[in-house]
Amino acid sequence: MSNMLQLLRNRTDAEVALVAQVSDLYDTGRLLWTREILRDIENQLDIHPEYLDVQPFNGGPRVRVPDPRTEEERRTAPRCTNPIVRFLGHRRLIDPMSTNKRLDPGQIYNTYTFRYMACADVDLGRELNPHCAIRDFQHMRDQWQASLKCMELKCVFRNLPIPKGIDKILCLGLGDIQKYDIPRDTICPVPVWNMEGLAEFSPAVQHAAAMTMRDVLAERFGTPDIQLLAQDPIYSQISQTVLTHMGFQIVGRHGAGGFAEIDDNTLVFNYRDVVNNREIIAEIARPAVVITEWDDQGPGSTIDYDRDAIAGYTPDGQPIFRGLRWDYSTPRTLLWQESYKQFAWPECYTTRDPSIRWRGMILVRVDS
Repeated sequence: MSNMLQLLRNRTDAEVALVAQVSDLYDTGRLLWTREILRDIENQLDIHPEYLDVQPFNGGPRVRVPDPRTEEERRTAPRCTNPIVRFLGHRRLIDPMSTNKRLDPGQIYNTYTFRYMACADVDLGRELNPHCAIRDFQHMRDQWQASLKCMELKCVFRNLPIPKGIDKILCLGLGDIQKYDIPRDTICPVPVWNMEGLAEFSPAVQHAAAMTMRDVLAERFGTPDIQLLAQDPIYSQISQTVLTHMGFQIVGRHGAGGFAEIDDNTLVFNYRDVVNNREIIAEIARPAVVITEWDDQGPGSTIDYDRDAIAGYTPDGQPIFRGLRWDYSTPRTLLWQESYKQFAWPECYTTRDPSIRWRGMILVRVDS
């Protein structure tokens, strides 16, 4: 029996009717998130990380979501643990098969919740010297700037039909620059070079690439004061120190505040999707440029239960999808994307796993 038939059979008439109500409200254009909501999430988790008061998107009273961890999980949690937002978008709201748990009328309109994640400091397992880390990042950046990949990126950004007026670059979820780039026996986050002599596009190099984008845009449009913003809830303390020294402003420590900074004059750099970034952005802004993973999956092709797209369920009842993107297309992202022209990233960058290739796309807003 297909997953779709099995899950439909498990739904009550009341649950099907409830999902229909949510779908109708979504179709009216009611926003799932706003800048005010995103800023409120950050403020709440700063003040009281043990719970989050969620504003349902139907305008109802707030719903208090407690710490989702068990007592044992709280007791054994690493010293550096950060509460972060978990966004629940179109798939969770509209698809009645998106969970095998009973649908709760008191929770069905919630478009976000929260969870806890260990900071990258936990994986480093040692104290690092900030001065050495800054020196080594600068050394890595020098090597990046001398690479063919950097020259290729500069060429692309000098020729793309980018709108004038970009005043900020927001880096979303690029990863901790120390966690992946420092060998265990030394403080030396230099790029790993493959046999072709091309630098691996690691988190540290991605941040250096963002600096290159800023420099090219400043030179091209005569705008020297372009801000560099960076959001990733797993940033280690040492990475925050390094990035701040290099001119980045760290935002959204709980995963929400960075989105609130996006406006029409923003370039969004999201190298790899780990949340539904396009869906959030489409709710609040039309940034000048969005760099993200290639999108060739629409809502209809993303979840195909007849091909057993669901591999199983997590302990809390959420589905495990086979080979699906985090940031899959929705009716609203498809409409939003009509305002953009799509360009391919210059080439597929290598990763530590040679079998993986990243397909990037650059969305450039078309102003009439």
